[in-house]
Amino acid sequence: MSQISEPIVGGRSIEGYSVGVLHLASRYPLPPGNPQHVQTFNFPVCFEAVNISDPWALMNGEKSIEPMIVEACEKLVTKGVRTIVGACGSFAYYQKSVADACKVPVFTSVLTQIPFLLQAIGNRKLGVLCASSTSVNERIYEACDIARPDRLVIDQMKGMSEFDRMLEGTNPMNVDEMEKQCCEAVLRMVEREPDIGGLVLQCSDLPPYGRRIQQCTGLPIFDARTLIEWAYQSSDYPRFEGLVRHG
Repeated sequence: MSQISEPIVGGRSIEGYSVGVLHLASRYPLPPGNPQHVQTFNFPVCFEAVNISDPWALMNGEKSIEPMIVEACEKLVTKGVRTIVGACGSFAYYQKSVADACKVPVFTSVLTQIPFLLQAIGNRKLGVLCASSTSVNERIYEACDIARPDRLVIDQMKGMSEFDRMLEGTNPMNVDEMEKQCCEAVLRMVEREPDIGGLVLQCSDLPPYGRRIQQCTGLPIFDARTLIEWAYQSSDYPRFEGLVRHG
């Protein structure tokens, strides 16, 4: 298969980013697996923080911070990214305005995948494990075009001791205890609604425990990490080479 020659243009001091990750300026521990940990990915990711002093302003979807989010996405675009993914699930409030403002595809939150995932699981329900269940609401449904919220089974990590300690910035974080409490939360969800076809981890702090969650439920897991991996594959499509049969 012949190679395709592409013209190379300059204009940036750093090149090669395909995916930009929008995130909060977090101060608590970020273990591998978290989309804000650079070693979570085996490809280069360009990070841009939205310097919001009060994270609850984001979780409540306050209109006043929308310009800051748009500006952060525009900075990622100037750095050459081909697609943008939001780490925190609550960026979903701003999906439509940010997508309209940017020149590249934007997935502000893993919640933007919900309409697609609901199609994939037939008539079963989709579990959504959140930081706080109040962050999945009518405004989010409208922003992400979620037409069937009745098919969602929602639970939260808020109120689980280790998760609350993490958000409060209490160090050190007990990873084993966090993993255990994540499993308790999803098993509580499955006990309430056994016919769940998949799990969405809305909070970006949960992917480090995704493997254990899957082991205790047997369900497919969708989160910010898997979304970033998918976005990378679409924005930096691989070249295929190999033997071609002639005759």
